[in-house]
Amino acid sequence: MSGPIGRVGCSTEGAALCYRTVCIKGAARMDPHGHPELSMHTHSLADYVACPDYGGLAGVVR
Repeated sequence: MSGPIGRVGCSTEGAALCYRTVCIKGAARMDPHGHPELSMHTHSLADYVACPDYGGLAGVVR
C-alpha cells in the first residue's frame, strides 16, 4: 500500500506524462488495476513562464 501523491504541473505534456508514469509504475508494483492515489494541480503555463521572462524566479517558487 502506498500513500497519496501530490504533484504540481506546469505544462500539459509534463503533467500528463507524470500522471501516466505514476499510474503505470504503480500498477506494476501493486496490481493491474491499482496505482497510488494521485492528486494533481496545474497552474496556467502563461503565469509560470511570465516569472522568469520578467526577471523573477521567486514568482515560480511562490
